[in-house]
Amino acid sequence: MEEFVEHIKANQTGYIAIVVCVVPILVIFKKYTAHVLLYIAEAAMYLALMHAAIGLLVRVAAWFKTSSSFDGEKIDWKTPWLEVWDKTQYDPQWIAYFEIGACAVILFLMFKIKPLRTQKYVSMRKEAPKPQKKVKSGPSHSISKGSVSKSGIRKK
Repeated sequence: MEEFVEHIKANQTGYIAIVVCVVPILVIFKKYTAHVLLYIAEAAMYLALMHAAIGLLVRVAAWFKTSSSFDGEKIDWKTPWLEVWDKTQYDPQWIAYFEIGACAVILFLMFKIKPLRTQKYVSMRKEAPKPQKKVKSGPSHSISKGSVSKSGIRKK
C-alpha cells in the first residue's frame, strides 16, 4: 500500500491532468458514457464476487483436507485477495488458470445475456396529453345508395 501512495504522490500532476481532460468528456457525452461506465462497474462487481467465492472455496477445501487427513499434514492452499495478477501467489497454480477461465465465462455471459445497448432517453417531465380524435355520433358506417350487404342483397 505504501508503494501505491508513493507512486500517486510522485505522479500527482499527471493524474490531475488526466482527470481534467477526461471529466469534461464524460460530462459532455454522459448520455453514452454513463451506460458504458455502469456496464464496466457491473462487470467488475461480478468478477470481484467470483474471485471472493473462489478464494473462500479454496480456503474451505484446504481446511477440510487438513481436518480430514490422518497424517496431520497442514494444507496451505491460498489465493491472493488483492494482487490477482500475480500467478505466483496462487497455491496450487492451476487455480489462477481456473479463475481466468471463469472470468472469460462471466464476461461472455454478460455480453450474451445483457448486451450493452444505448437506451432511449426518457424525459422525467410530464408532457401534455395528446388531444383525442373526435368520434362521430351515429352509425359507425354510412350506407349509401347501391351498397351491398354480406349476404349479397342490395340495401336502399
